[in-house]
Amino acid sequence: MLGLEGLFAEEGEQFESALHQSKPGLPQPPSKRAKCGLCGISNQGATCYLNSLLQTLFFTTEFRDALFSLGENELGSLAKRSPGVKVRVIPLHLQKLFARLLMSDRQSVSTTELTDSFGWTNNEVI
Repeated sequence: MLGLEGLFAEEGEQFESALHQSKPGLPQPPSKRAKCGLCGISNQGATCYLNSLLQTLFFTTEFRDALFSLGENELGSLAKRSPGVKVRVIPLHLQKLFARLLMSDRQSVSTTELTDSFGWTNNEVI
């Protein structure tokens, strides 16, 4: 009888549980991007609704293109912060998140920088 592991294994790959893959005291490398070519968003504890919204915005080509077209004149710069100069931090971190979704070779990326830019503390996320 085929167990649940057969439902989640990629074609031609054997599923191994995390218990068998990890060695005590050694951090595991991030999982590679799935064969489908898509990168997901990691859940910070209770960010699944936020992640759904982010995925919807990411796959709305017009929104994504408009966000990427915003430059330093519209957003400011994190690298060149100076007193009195407004930096639109949330759109900058949203750009970074979308860029990671497009270019990362990981299976999923984190939204921690984005939620930090909202001013959320760790207990507000979870």
